[in-house]
Amino acid sequence: MDFATQNTSGAPEDVHLYVGNLSPRVTEYMLTETFAATGAVQHLKIIPDRNYQHGGLNYALVKYFDIQSAKTAVQTLNGLKLFDTEIQVSWANQIQQDTRDAPGQYRVIVGDLSPEVNDDILRKAFSAFSSLSDARVIWDLQSGKSRGHGFLIFSDKTDAEQAIATMNGDWLGSRAITVSWANQKPQGSSQNSESVSYESILLQAPPDQTTVYIGNLVPYCTQADLIPIFQSLGYLKSIEMHADQGHASVHLDTHEHAAMAICQLHGQMVHGRPIKLGVCTEKRFTI
Repeated sequence: MDFATQNTSGAPEDVHLYVGNLSPRVTEYMLTETFAATGAVQHLKIIPDRNYQHGGLNYALVKYFDIQSAKTAVQTLNGLKLFDTEIQVSWANQIQQDTRDAPGQYRVIVGDLSPEVNDDILRKAFSAFSSLSDARVIWDLQSGKSRGHGFLIFSDKTDAEQAIATMNGDWLGSRAITVSWANQKPQGSSQNSESVSYESILLQAPPDQTTVYIGNLVPYCTQADLIPIFQSLGYLKSIEMHADQGHASVHLDTHEHAAMAICQLHGQMVHGRPIKLGVCTEKRFTI
């Protein structure tokens, strides 16, 4: 599945909306009735601001059955006053799009986040780096829960490098976090294409997909060549080698670790060849 693209009108080809600035008095029933005015609502969930991250104002995730209803909601409901606040309605994947690399920005991914870590906790953990301009935990659009990873944006490359060097493996909440470049391309890679987007890889396969497919292997490649490459990215469950056919499959413990492996290891040199990583659709590698 491809990451949400843009259509000719500029709206994402997706039916998920983000609704911010919600008064605590707004209920899911009330909000569903409000958004149903523009079309049938498939799913709606309000996420309470328990940690006072948004000043006590909640936010919600809304999913429509069709794109036109979502477009109409963005156009007509943004700024609508519910009780004492004006709600903010935008495309949900705009939150992720806004964190993509731009000139003068250095983007870092933080993985293995414990469930209680939110934007504010993540930002405070990295507040020693003065050029930090944004810190966001990515949530699941259906459940409203953290997906276990987030992104940091720095305006100074040195700060980003130091954050990776000093914070990787540190404890945040109840887990030791991983910190690395969000779009890391190994040195020596012969790939000329754009850096692989972690978000797009994450959305190409269902959440229970934890297998990474590797192509362009030399015939004499063995498990011993691949294990050191993958073991730092999560628990390695098994490897199926088909080196005589030029490929292999690696089974990792989580969907997020599999996506991270594809993002970070695509193009890495193994026995003089840049390996190709991706999810498999109808026996073809796709990234």
